[in-house]
Amino acid sequence: MANAEIDKPPAISATGITKDFFLLETARVLDLLRAKGNVPSHRALDDVTIIVPKGEFAGVLGHNGAGKSTLLRTMGQIYAPTGGSLRTRGEITGIFELGVAANEFLTGREYAMRAFDQSAGRNDDRDVFIEEVRDFAELDEFFDRPVRTYSAGMKARLYFAVVTSFHKDIYLIDEVLTVGDTYFRQRCWRKLREFKAQGVSGVLATHDWSAILKLCEQCFVLDHGKVIGGGESYGVVREYLGYEAPTAVGPTHFGPDMQTVFRCRTGDDLVMAFPVRSESATRVQFGVSIELKRKDVGWENVMLLDPKEVSLTAGANVVDVTIPQVPLSSGHYLLHVFIVRREPKSGFTTVLDARTWYHGNSLSLEVTGEETPGVAMIAPTLRMRRKPSP
Repeated sequence: MANAEIDKPPAISATGITKDFFLLETARVLDLLRAKGNVPSHRALDDVTIIVPKGEFAGVLGHNGAGKSTLLRTMGQIYAPTGGSLRTRGEITGIFELGVAANEFLTGREYAMRAFDQSAGRNDDRDVFIEEVRDFAELDEFFDRPVRTYSAGMKARLYFAVVTSFHKDIYLIDEVLTVGDTYFRQRCWRKLREFKAQGVSGVLATHDWSAILKLCEQCFVLDHGKVIGGGESYGVVREYLGYEAPTAVGPTHFGPDMQTVFRCRTGDDLVMAFPVRSESATRVQFGVSIELKRKDVGWENVMLLDPKEVSLTAGANVVDVTIPQVPLSSGHYLLHVFIVRREPKSGFTTVLDARTWYHGNSLSLEVTGEETPGVAMIAPTLRMRRKPSP
């Protein structure tokens, strides 16, 4: 599947890539020696076309066995493609596993030095590299102790620090951002976003759709080695998850006259009114979340307000939501609102109506004003009122 027209020069051009693996356990030695064409094989990649523009990251979604790891290793020239064309522009490194596959009797410093000697590029400085690894890994005195004495988490920090301290043009990342504790994952994300701001390109292969939205402008879906979908990340993820906009209006729903764009200034109160219609008097829960979608940052859920219970009357209602002293920097945000009903006995939740990106109908929030020094705790106010008759 080909990309849409791309203005930027590509960092990676993979066109019609196929990759076959010989099934050696069922092959005859004589056939292998003769390189005959009847040796049984498995096709791991089948006519895969992915183009990554310079300065962007592309995501590859797929379940286990879809071919994601094979694709990354082929792009990284660990595997030679059986067919197709692969062109890359710039130095490449891969982050395939957060572990240290080396002599574990080496100290962390010695491991980093050996990695530098083997993989340093033209823009890498040895002393700067070692210092960056030491700082990011946060191993303290363990940096000069044998790797065999490290915990799994310490090994992961050392490996990620070593790989990302090289100044490469292209990074190939395989599932590694879903492991480790929250603090470690946040630091990894910060590092990758710094790369992106510097014009680095890459491919992230994962089954975690939220990771795709955080880093990637475009996304492709692999299934049994074939690309079955591709395009702008939000649309592809929405289709991958099977989310669709509601096609029928339920007994409790947002009114057709609902505002789609809200605006406020940093530090001011944000007051929003949402029209809700209900066929009968009922009690529901009303929720609001604010998410960031920006090219240089990616996707983040920056504010999630716990759903609040409201009592609706039959007919037209208005739910007012007030967020005091909005602690958001200026920019464009996605505003999500949803009405749900939770069964008291089972706790099962039914979505009655929603305006979200994964339904393809999210609202917008435009914030203007000065940059904020930090994020503050907020206490949102929510109330229901009867909508006056026209």
